[in-house]
Amino acid sequence: VQKKTTFSLSEIKQLTVDGDNGEAYFSSDNTHLVFQSKRHGDECDKIYTMTIDGMNLRKLPVTDGAFTCSYYSLDDEIIFFSS
Repeated sequence: VQKKTTFSLSEIKQLTVDGDNGEAYFSSDNTHLVFQSKRHGDECDKIYTMTIDGMNLRKLPVTDGAFTCSYYSLDDEIIFFSS
């Protein structure tokens, strides 16, 4: 059983400041986000992860092409996405 946490609008924090960002999803342990973004000269959307404090930004996968619709597996070991 998970403890229910209540959030208020005063706790909202912007995590990204550059790029065209969207479709962010939490990991099951609520420590990371996965999202799609077009930034730093990318011609199409790429998948990024970061910790929920906005740190540890990482681009996945490091290949050509467009990537979208990313989700964590239930155990957070795998990130699924479409290309």
